[in-house]
Amino acid sequence: KRRKPKEVDPNQEYTETGRKKRKDAGKARTAPRAWNEEEERLFREALRLYGRSWKECAAHVGTRDQRSFTSHAQKYFIKMCLQGKPLPRKVAESGEGYTLSGKPLDPNSAAARAYGFKPDTLDKLMEAGGLASGSIEVGGDGKLTSGLADGGVGEGADELPVPTSAAAAAANKENLGGPNGETMPGVGREAKPKAKPRRRPKEEPALAEPVEPTEYAKNRPRRENAGKGGKATYQSYMSGGLNQIPCRDFTGVVGSVGTSSQPFFVEISDEAQLVADFHAHLSKYEVIGYLGGEWDPASRRLTIRRAFPCKGLEGTQQTDSCEMDPASEIEAKQKMDDWGLQVVGWYHSHPTFKPNPSEKDIENQENFQALFRDEGTKQEPFVGMIFSPYDVRLPDRESRRETFWVRKGAQGYGEVGPSPMRMRGNRKPIAGAVTEDTKACMRQLVEGNMIQGKVDLTELWRPFTRLNGTTPEGGPVTKLAKMRGALGAYLPETDDSEDFLDDIFKVIQGQKSWGADLGY
Repeated sequence: KRRKPKEVDPNQEYTETGRKKRKDAGKARTAPRAWNEEEERLFREALRLYGRSWKECAAHVGTRDQRSFTSHAQKYFIKMCLQGKPLPRKVAESGEGYTLSGKPLDPNSAAARAYGFKPDTLDKLMEAGGLASGSIEVGGDGKLTSGLADGGVGEGADELPVPTSAAAAAANKENLGGPNGETMPGVGREAKPKAKPRRRPKEEPALAEPVEPTEYAKNRPRRENAGKGGKATYQSYMSGGLNQIPCRDFTGVVGSVGTSSQPFFVEISDEAQLVADFHAHLSKYEVIGYLGGEWDPASRRLTIRRAFPCKGLEGTQQTDSCEMDPASEIEAKQKMDDWGLQVVGWYHSHPTFKPNPSEKDIENQENFQALFRDEGTKQEPFVGMIFSPYDVRLPDRESRRETFWVRKGAQGYGEVGPSPMRMRGNRKPIAGAVTEDTKACMRQLVEGNMIQGKVDLTELWRPFTRLNGTTPEGGPVTKLAKMRGALGAYLPETDDSEDFLDDIFKVIQGQKSWGADLGY
C-alpha cells in the first residue's frame, strides 16, 4: 500500500529532512525559576490534600503547571527517601514508593544517584565480612535470593526463621514464600538471578597498621587486681575470642533469690538509649561508652539515666572489636561525677551483625561485675548493652539491642562456665522534648574527633524497607533513613521530634569532615 503523503502545515517550519522544527530552536532558553517559600508551602499542602492527583496539585499552587509540579515532586520524594521521612498520608494511599507512580524507587536510577544514593553498600558489607555469620543476597527486584546460615532476625526470643538453600526442598513443601504463596527465588527451587551484575566496588585504601597497645590496654580487659582493697577478682576461663553466644532467659521472679531469677530490676531511659544508638550509627567500627545511673540496694533496682560516649583507643577500632581510650574513660567518669551518677553499665556496638555477646564481651562483663560488686548485698549491679544498627537482616529500621548480665556456671542448668543472661526491664520514655544536655552530647559526637571510620550516610543500607516474614517489602533505605527510623523509636511522635532529627542531621551535613550532602 502507498503511504498517504504528509500534510504540510503552512504555519510550521521544517528541517531539511522534513521534520518539524522546535519553536524555540536557536533561541536561548530561560533558566528554570526557583520555587519561592509560598510556592513550597502550597506544594506541601497540595500533596497532603490531593496526593498524586497532579492536575489538582498544580491548580492548588496556581503559579506552576502540571509538568513543573511533577518534576519538583520527584526531586522532593527522592530527598524524603534519602532522609527517611514518611510520605504524606494522601500520597501513600496510591503507593508507598518514593516515585511519581508509587512504585519503589530504583536506587540505581540516574535521578536517585543525582540526589545522593550510593547503592553499593551490600557489596562492601560482604567484602568486610559484616555478614560472615550468614549470607543474605538481595536481587535488583528486592527479593531475598538466599537465606541466613544462622537463623533469624528480631529481638530476644522473637526470631524470624529464614530457610537456607540447603533446606530448599523442605521449605517448598511448607509453602514458605511471599504473601500470595509464590515461591521466593532461591527457596524451594533453583532460580536464575534477575538482578543485573553489580559493578565491582572501588578498592578502598588500606587501613593503617594498628598501633602497639599500651600496657593499660593490654591489662585492662581482665582487671585482675581491680577489686576493692586489692583483692583479686574473678578471672574468666574463657579464651576472650570473638565467637558469639546468644543470651539465655531467666525463668524465676525478678529480684528474688535463686540462680534462675534475674537478680535485680532494670530501668533505662530512652534518652540514654537515644545517645548510645546514635553513637553506634555514626561509625562503621565498633563504638564504646559507659552508662550512668543509680543502684538502690534496698529495692534491688538499677536505673540507667544517661549514656556517656567514649573514644576508641587509636588503632584498636575494628568492625568486630574496640578498646576504650583511657583519657576518654577518665573524662566520661568525671562527667558522671558532675551529674551525681555512678557507673552502672557499659555499651558497645556490633555494626552489621547480631547483638549477641562474644566471648570477649562476656569476659569483660564478668570483670566489670566483679569490680562494681556491692559487698553489702552480694549483688553485682552492672549491665552490658549491645546495639546492632546496620544488620541488613533486621525486620525494620529499628536497631536491635541486647541488655545482658553474666551468671556464673549454675548447677542444674547445664552451664559449665559463665553464661550471658538477658536482662529485662522497663523503658522510661522521653517526656516532651529531648533535653538540651542530650542535644549537646549528640552534637559533640558529630563535631568532635571521637568518631573513627565515619559512616557515609548517603549509602544504601538495603534495597527494601522491611521484612514481612521472609518477603522484603517497600523501597530502598539509605543509612540516613535507617538512622532516622531507629532514633525515632525513642522519641514521641510529634513535630518537635521531627524538627530535632532534622537539626541533628543538618549539623552532620555542616561538618566538612563528614563530607555528606544529606539534602538539607
